[in-house]
Amino acid sequence: MDPVKQSQNRSSQRGHHVNHIEAKINAGELDRRIVDSLELQRLVGGVRVPIGQESIEASAIEDAITDLDAAKIERYMQRPARQQVKELETNAYTQGNEDYNIWYNKWSGERTNTVSGRATLTPAMYKCDPDRDSGYTRASTRHSLDEAGTKYCCLFFAKGCCTLGEKCLYFHRVPTLQDEMYLDSGVDIFGRERHAKHRDDMSGVGSFMSESKTLFVGDVFPDNTEANPVDNLKDLLMEEFSKFGRVVSIKMVPSKGVAFITYDCRVVAEFAKVAMASQPLDKYSTALNVKWSHDMKSEDRRKGHDRAAFEQMVRRFESQQQVFQKHFNKQLLMQNSATKAQEEKKRRERMDKLASVLQATHGLDEDQFKVDV
Repeated sequence: MDPVKQSQNRSSQRGHHVNHIEAKINAGELDRRIVDSLELQRLVGGVRVPIGQESIEASAIEDAITDLDAAKIERYMQRPARQQVKELETNAYTQGNEDYNIWYNKWSGERTNTVSGRATLTPAMYKCDPDRDSGYTRASTRHSLDEAGTKYCCLFFAKGCCTLGEKCLYFHRVPTLQDEMYLDSGVDIFGRERHAKHRDDMSGVGSFMSESKTLFVGDVFPDNTEANPVDNLKDLLMEEFSKFGRVVSIKMVPSKGVAFITYDCRVVAEFAKVAMASQPLDKYSTALNVKWSHDMKSEDRRKGHDRAAFEQMVRRFESQQQVFQKHFNKQLLMQNSATKAQEEKKRRERMDKLASVLQATHGLDEDQFKVDV
């Protein structure tokens, strides 16, 4: 029988039993105090509640999910961690790897290629499967790696290529919220030092100045031949990324081939970023480009600050322009007054000279008229 139908049948049977007990109590055949003393329970939204309760708060469901994840991890820790890959020769020599090609900007043995100045990602060779690979290691029995009592997750376990298995000194399991509570904000879940700012390309360990709970997933495009391409891709992303912890939200930008995945805690996002980097995703991506997402709140604050600074600059410019216009008008008025006074002076000089000439020629005959002007 179909598992879904089996689950529906079990739910209907439980509901039938509950209704039967309530009918017995209402008919007086059963004492409610006796039934309450038995502490009978039923499942509502995956959470056990008293038999008479019909609903449950969302916070209780989240707590139940957290308890379920903790129980699953505790069950995994009862078995030894699996050796993900066999130990390889780490000192193998690659011919030509000591020569650096300045024209192609890479070492001779390096296989990284670029397209339009952007490095093309090589698909990862290994992948972490928490359900299969998780187990106890020496970190589970040993007190800590140092005197501070810190314990970290294995970086190579997250990449799916740890060769030590149960002999590893780091945890071989997904991180939890409790790990974040005991973890210093200056390091990530793998013990690597975090920095004050993100790298320019938003890769790397991350910044302790931001929450670092949202991942940028690029180079992933929906298949437009499907009936619901975006929903199918979103469901697959949810399935893959929720293996490492609870995903709060997934936002898609299909035209750009981009998705933003937000986790409920930082350490899970750090683990998922390493685990899913360069992983192929069925027919949707040959290699996922996983980086940190910009903190939108910080971006909004920065944009608001920039807008306020720009408005203040505009107001200062307008004030300076008004002062300049005032002084310019004053200087222009003074210059115009001086010009008018000079023109008036010249006009008067000409009139005085003309009057003197006319006075000098008064009473003279025409043959005596000679004036030098």
